[in-house]
Amino acid sequence: MNTSRPWFWSLKADGHGPDWIFHAVFSDAEALAAAVREHMPGAFVRDVDFRDAGAKGCVTYVDRHTHERLVQMRAAGEKAPIWYSGEISVEGATLLVRHVMSADLYDETALIVALAQRAGLGLGRWRVGYGGDFFGDVAQGEGAEGLLGYLGLDADCSNDLPRE
Repeated sequence: MNTSRPWFWSLKADGHGPDWIFHAVFSDAEALAAAVREHMPGAFVRDVDFRDAGAKGCVTYVDRHTHERLVQMRAAGEKAPIWYSGEISVEGATLLVRHVMSADLYDETALIVALAQRAGLGLGRWRVGYGGDFFGDVAQGEGAEGLLGYLGLDADCSNDLPRE
């Protein structure tokens, strides 16, 4: 069985953050949206009003705990910043995975590997970065081979990673 390092392994190892970001651009927006829905980790649910409320063509998934807090706040008519969350957004052909001050509470690596290996999606540029007091990238590249190498996998490995 092929195993990988989590997508955020270098961020964690070097103590970067508090926000961790994976960003990737694919060539087929429609196929990307379908593949993300198919491989969505069970810890996430769609939330149409989170962060980019009303953004056309943006589909956002948040961790279940954040979603539950948002539902309670909306029902009570409250508005407050959400400081800790796991997020997955698809806007057109762009995938954004973000851990906002939540470090390694979530692991979307199986999703990222499945997308990288999916024929026809056309993974282009990708990067792993951080934000907070300072911003920067710890890894970046072009295409599936480089991303899978960063994750410790061979480009032609079978996807044996368990789904969440």
